[in-house]
Amino acid sequence: MKVLVSGSSGLIGSEAVVHYDALGAEVIGIDNNLRAEFFGPQGDTRWNLQRLQASTRRFRPHAIDLRDREALFRLFQAEGPFDRVIHCAAQPSHDKAREIPVLDFEVNANGTLHMLEATRLYSPDRSLLELGGARQATGCGPQLRTGRQGHAPLHRRAGARGGLLYQLLPQRRLAECLW
Repeated sequence: MKVLVSGSSGLIGSEAVVHYDALGAEVIGIDNNLRAEFFGPQGDTRWNLQRLQASTRRFRPHAIDLRDREALFRLFQAEGPFDRVIHCAAQPSHDKAREIPVLDFEVNANGTLHMLEATRLYSPDRSLLELGGARQATGCGPQLRTGRQGHAPLHRRAGARGGLLYQLLPQRRLAECLW
C-alpha cells in the first residue's frame, strides 16, 4: 500500500504516518513547516519530522508547499498513484485567519483545491480523506462522508476552504471529511 499524507509533521498527520508505517505501507509525507511562519518558534514542527524519520521505516518526507500546484503535481506523478491520500495540512486557526486572510485562503482553499485536482488526475480511483487541521479549517462536521459513493450536504461551513469544498464536492466526488 502507498499512502500520501499532507501535513505529515503536524499533530494528526504525524500520527497517520506512524499508523500506516506500522501497517507496512510506504508513506510519502508533505510538510513545509509553514506552522513556524504562522505561529513562530513554538509552531515549528521540525522536531516531529526528526522523530518520524528516526522511528519509521518506510516514510519519505517532501518539503512541498501545497500552494505550489506544479510541485504537488510533480510529486503525484513521480510517486503515485496512491492507495490513500490523507489531507491534514492547513492553517487551522480561525483567529489567525483574521490577521492573514489572503495567506489563509491560499493555504486552505487553494491548497485543498490542488490536493483535490492532483488526486483526481494522478490517483483517480481514490478519495481524498481530510483530517485534523484540514478538517477543522474546512468546517466539516460529524457524520459527513462525501466520496465515491455519493454526496452528502455539508451541515456547516467555516472559512474559505469549507465554501470551496461545498462547491467542488458535488462535481468532484473525491473527498471524505471525517470527524
